[in-house]
Amino acid sequence: MKIDELKNISRQLSCPTGEQGIIIGNNMNEANALITTRSIDNLKPINKESIIEIGLGNGLLSKRIIELVGEDGNFIGIEKSHVLAQQARKLFCGNGETHITIHSSDYNKVNIVPYSIDGILAVNLLYFIDDMDLFFQKLYYWLKPHGRIVIAIRSSHTLKKIPFTQFYFNLRAENEIINSMSNAGFIDINSEYYDEGVIKFNELELPVDALIIKGLKN
Repeated sequence: MKIDELKNISRQLSCPTGEQGIIIGNNMNEANALITTRSIDNLKPINKESIIEIGLGNGLLSKRIIELVGEDGNFIGIEKSHVLAQQARKLFCGNGETHITIHSSDYNKVNIVPYSIDGILAVNLLYFIDDMDLFFQKLYYWLKPHGRIVIAIRSSHTLKKIPFTQFYFNLRAENEIINSMSNAGFIDINSEYYDEGVIKFNELELPVDALIIKGLKN
């Protein structure tokens, strides 16, 4: 693929826009299904909890979280892409639901009540966060004592094999992420790694894996 095409894919992955963004969102559902399932398994949402997902795309893969927290819980989705946030609202907020909130915004512009959240999930988001230390400090502030966080990404050594990640992606090693989480105050940080083989994305065949990092608020 040409450089301009690779840049466009990378730009759309960071914040999908327009009709192409809708297509990208649907493609991400297919590509991210396994890593998201494993991430939710690690987060373990339960009935009546308040859960935030940052970067939920069009929301299709978030249904399981909403079902697990139930109508007595709260689900807050934060999606930077306006077109995908709009799709998530159509999916979840069409019948007067009061326990689901979708924000079309960057995470650092959303007002969350401090110490009010039980769990936070972010899948394939960290590449597009410029200030990782600020990111984890903010999330730590949102969580209740003993609240938990699950961050899932493709590993840096796998991302380096994918041609479009040279543009607009922040590639970070596992130890760099863990250190940033620890500096923010998270404890009991541990990780799991899965090799997911190869997927087809647009015209490309891409190697994929899943690095899932968990932590607790003290």
